[in-house]
Amino acid sequence: MLPKTIHILMQGTPEDVSIEEVIQAMESIGGVKNVHHVHIWQMDEHHNALEAHVVIESFNEIETVKQALKTYLTAQFGLAHSTLEFEITPCDQVCEAG
Repeated sequence: MLPKTIHILMQGTPEDVSIEEVIQAMESIGGVKNVHHVHIWQMDEHHNALEAHVVIESFNEIETVKQALKTYLTAQFGLAHSTLEFEITPCDQVCEAG
């Protein structure tokens, strides 16, 4: 029990979730060009969360893309809590410095 508790407190990635698989799935959604700076962690024993930067083709599609991503993340990976930062161009070094 103690190792699981420590894993949750350290915001470790859930053992049954592959970050690469999640990224590939997110990038398969229409309007998504790139996904980076992905962090997936356990909020508690039953709830996982995700935060990510998402490069999209146009800000005109932001609501459609956001809803598609959130629906897919919940249905396929059980990630009911997600925080998505949308960009038109990747943040590159700006993200790494911040």
